[in-house]
Amino acid sequence: MGYRRLFIWVEGEDDERFFEKIMKPKLQKKYNFIETIRYATLKKEKIDNFLKSIKAMGADYIYVTDINDFPCVSAKKQKIQNKIRNIDDDRIIVVRKEIESWYLAGLDNIESKKIKIRTFSITDTITKG
Repeated sequence: MGYRRLFIWVEGEDDERFFEKIMKPKLQKKYNFIETIRYATLKKEKIDNFLKSIKAMGADYIYVTDINDFPCVSAKKQKIQNKIRNIDDDRIIVVRKEIESWYLAGLDNIESKKIKIRTFSITDTITKG
């Protein structure tokens, strides 16, 4: 097996923390190099050029995005493909709202602290609410 690279495109800080702390260790079994890139503040031309470079070097990539208010995954993927020319449909991962909550639902207090997510208990909610 040759040298394998993976670029993970994420929207913001929370997504970056999740992929860096939770997913990256799992993916390191398959890849020699993994880089997480926040795309929200990048110009679309820069993203296009970077994707072209990634493909030219034979590396893998995934582009992770939230479904937000789109009616379905296909509509969200189409919106991204209309915006970013060099992106492949099968490399776009659309995170549904339910899955976003699953990211956090299984974390205990120790894991939450590791990725810098504030914890609370149900009693805190009841007494403050």
